[in-house]
Amino acid sequence: PPPTPQMPDSLPPFSLGPVSSSAGMEGYTRAVKIALGHIADGDVYQVNLTHNLKCPFSGSARSFMAELLARARPWYGAYLEYPLRDGKR
Repeated sequence: PPPTPQMPDSLPPFSLGPVSSSAGMEGYTRAVKIALGHIADGDVYQVNLTHNLKCPFSGSARSFMAELLARARPWYGAYLEYPLRDGKR
């Protein structure tokens, strides 16, 4: 497994509301079955299947990413912050 990321002792809070999927459970399940069919048919050897998740968010995006890294422990991951430009990120 990947190493556990080192996190600061104290980070600002964040809050998430109810999460919804753009595909929904049925749509995502259908997409997985289609992908598995393509793999079984030899059309592809790998499928990177994604879907959008949306929810209300408030607080620190940096803290949210730190929590995701601590829980998921990915081999590779990044969080990038860019300076404001015209009041937008």
